[in-house]
Amino acid sequence: MEILSHILKNDREVRDELASRNADAGLPMAAATGIESSLVEGAMKNAESMVPDAGTMPGSFGQAEAVVLFEGRPSLLIRNNSFALPDLAIWRERLHVSTGLLERVIPSVGRIELARHPLSPFYPMIGTAWLVSENVLATNRHVAVFFGFKKGDRFFFREHPDGGTVEIRVDFLAEHGVAIEHEFDVAEITHIEDEAGLDMAFLKIKTDRPIAQPIVLGEPTAGEFVATVGYPGPDPRVPESKIRHIFDDIYMNKRLAPGMIMGSPSERLLNHDCSTLKGSSGSVVLSLDTGRAVGLHFSGQFGDKNTAVNARQLKSMLSHLNVQVPAAWIEPPAEGPADVEDAPMDRDGYQPDYLGAGNTVPLPGLNHGDALELPAPTGGKELRYRHFSVVMHKERGLAICAAVNVDGNSLRFIPRNNGWSRDSRLHADQQHDNALYRHNDLDRGHLVRRLDPVWGEHDEAKQANDDTFFYTNAAPQHKNLNQRMWLRLEEHVLDNADHHDLKLSVFTGPVFDAGDPKHRGVPIPRQFWKIVAFKDKETGELRSSGYILDQSHLIVDVPEEFAFGAFKTFQVSVDLIARLTTIKMDELVAADVLSSFESVQKLPLTGLHDIVLRRPKPSTESQDTQTPHGGKISVQEFNRMLTDISIPESQLRNYVRLDDLNSEAFQAVITINEDMVESSDDEAGVMMSSFNGVSRWRRQRRYRRKIENWGGLRIVSEGDSWFQYPVLLDDVIDQLFNDYAVYSLGAAGDLLDDMLQQDELISAIRQENADACLISGGGNDLLGGGRLHQYLHPFSPGRPAEDCLNDRFPVFLGSIIDSYKLIFDRLTAEFPDLKVFCHGYDYAIPNEGRWLGQPLKRINYHDLDLQRSIIAVIIDRFHDSLTQLVARYQNIHHVDCRGAVHESLWHDELHPNNEGYRSVATRFRTAISQHV
Repeated sequence: MEILSHILKNDREVRDELASRNADAGLPMAAATGIESSLVEGAMKNAESMVPDAGTMPGSFGQAEAVVLFEGRPSLLIRNNSFALPDLAIWRERLHVSTGLLERVIPSVGRIELARHPLSPFYPMIGTAWLVSENVLATNRHVAVFFGFKKGDRFFFREHPDGGTVEIRVDFLAEHGVAIEHEFDVAEITHIEDEAGLDMAFLKIKTDRPIAQPIVLGEPTAGEFVATVGYPGPDPRVPESKIRHIFDDIYMNKRLAPGMIMGSPSERLLNHDCSTLKGSSGSVVLSLDTGRAVGLHFSGQFGDKNTAVNARQLKSMLSHLNVQVPAAWIEPPAEGPADVEDAPMDRDGYQPDYLGAGNTVPLPGLNHGDALELPAPTGGKELRYRHFSVVMHKERGLAICAAVNVDGNSLRFIPRNNGWSRDSRLHADQQHDNALYRHNDLDRGHLVRRLDPVWGEHDEAKQANDDTFFYTNAAPQHKNLNQRMWLRLEEHVLDNADHHDLKLSVFTGPVFDAGDPKHRGVPIPRQFWKIVAFKDKETGELRSSGYILDQSHLIVDVPEEFAFGAFKTFQVSVDLIARLTTIKMDELVAADVLSSFESVQKLPLTGLHDIVLRRPKPSTESQDTQTPHGGKISVQEFNRMLTDISIPESQLRNYVRLDDLNSEAFQAVITINEDMVESSDDEAGVMMSSFNGVSRWRRQRRYRRKIENWGGLRIVSEGDSWFQYPVLLDDVIDQLFNDYAVYSLGAAGDLLDDMLQQDELISAIRQENADACLISGGGNDLLGGGRLHQYLHPFSPGRPAEDCLNDRFPVFLGSIIDSYKLIFDRLTAEFPDLKVFCHGYDYAIPNEGRWLGQPLKRINYHDLDLQRSIIAVIIDRFHDSLTQLVARYQNIHHVDCRGAVHESLWHDELHPNNEGYRSVATRFRTAISQHV
């Protein structure tokens, strides 16, 4: 009640705006807020006793104050180190004034993650931390004790049950809709305050690359406006219905929450009213006036107040620890470019011979028929910037190609620029500016990635950073574009390069098509391409790899509104890019790592591990591609078979085998069978690195062929290895394919979070006009990594199976059901009439395997009957929880798979054999026929 009374008294502008809104809407108090009337009335009485002119307040004041806890203190998602604007005009005004101060310190706040810890499966993150010195972070004691402890005068990481110590990292991004990380390992624990002291701790991180500037510590002032920056997560202590309006069911991502200092209960603490939850522990409390840290948030009570350690106490402790803190913000050497910037002069631009003698790559696009001839006095067709160049399209106002040289040995961290600029070397109508991107869901996507040219001396790197913010380097991309792999391609290539010569040349651009949909009269590209050129670390020869970011059905028939499907990333042949773009790039085509695989033009990427970066070594033993010797086929012939979808997978099985060592619970890793395919280790690695993606690609090609003359049901499936077991087994979807046209998104090893983050499902259902959707998931979440033993009490003779599960199991099971709920909520919101089918699993049988038998034996569960009983309890509880969730939805149905697979029909501990999958598929057919 204190927080309500406080706002009524001290934040009149928010109070009056909310009062006016609710008066106009005529909202009843209970319906508008969900807060008990007694709580609001008590706050009203308290406020009236404090506010002299209470009698002059609007007649609807009571209704307004009932919603103030929710709407008066928003929590704003942060994206690309900037924050969304709130609905309330008064907060928009306050934050607008402070935007520059806040955006410069947002990069200094990170999410503490349990990288290797017994609680990792249950708590992927445990709090917030922020830089107070170059490599020292402030967080809370109650966060740090999860992984650290004090012994004598020193602090240590806790031991891990599997040996060694726990490992902690901090991600300074973890932003919603931004699928890249900026992660650093915690190297040591500097200090954890004793229980009798303040709730603070300090950590030192391993700074192998630049992070951000530390936040300057300031002095709090009672009544000043502040904001917390942190990572609020789901909080079981707070009713979900009371916070949904603030957090919109989006948790554990970076947020900014504005509010006010309520007062100081002591010299050491301060109270504030910013919206926080579990996960916000350790958040920085920032002054909106100065941008300085005035507190370290550590606790709060719903409907009452939040409490933080006063920054004075942090400064005092850091001084005691001999940690130097900045006295003031270090301003960048120069301001960011204005809206129209003078032409960049004396820039080196892209260097064709950057990768060394014999590896010259001319700037692509110069000879393109639509390349813009630059106005005088510049002339020519190449716009040079620091370490990169751009060739513009003469009609589209976008780049045909952007080319950059990357030096991985001397990359620097430079803070983001504050704004984009037009290049004065071009006329206004030759480049698109903010008019294209304003007030819509289009982002200004960097073609040359901001980090790529930022290398060399500081001034040189700063210049390159600023140059990437010219509109000539921007392309319209939807704000929800999943760019995780797209943005990390360069890093992945560098990771696999010669560590003494970390150089790349990267080429990027849109794929222009006459059918591109228009927005504000501007055609919006639906595809983007990228080529990474590098030196082979063994031969020194030029190599290239090509990629396409592809999205179909970009725009719906709604003026000024976009409905984007999920972008998908493919590794493609460079020759395909050359043909799609009509850009001459002969040197890159000849150097393509896929050129040895003539039939492969497009490989879907499910992760960076799928990327092919090396050509197979040429065979010197035989030129016979069919049967080199001993009845074997060559790897080239196997590749031809693999990409020929008329060859059934049953004919491919003799040529592959399961890689037991690298397989995970529901992620079978397939490799070449050396007894049947003549190949070197390099060839095997190249061929099979993307096998999961190739298997899905084959399935989708079969689907396309089937629907050419199909009048039956169309189904979209998403799931783990019960729905996508590559080649070796006829899984559930294989069994159903004869009866239905099934568009498969499944990938062995998929977690439920993968399905949420990839966000392919909704776009595929819309694109295929599906009649039904099938979902398989939870098994890898539950049993991946051999973590079964973590859910069990130590063995005790005579303990029944149902009592063997410890308190961790219901927590983790609950997180799986929560993920299902998010998936179901999205599906039902988009497709209210769509029939959705999910399933549990059958009673798997432990058999000394890595996933069930061995984890059980590790903690002395040796009795086979007890092992089977424990697995049955887990399967039943998963089934019951999923069934209870499904009961909330009208068109979602649960397929009970228990008892479908006879004990003789198991391929391994977790997967049925072909006959077993046929039995499971029969249950799906029955359910589909009943409900569709």
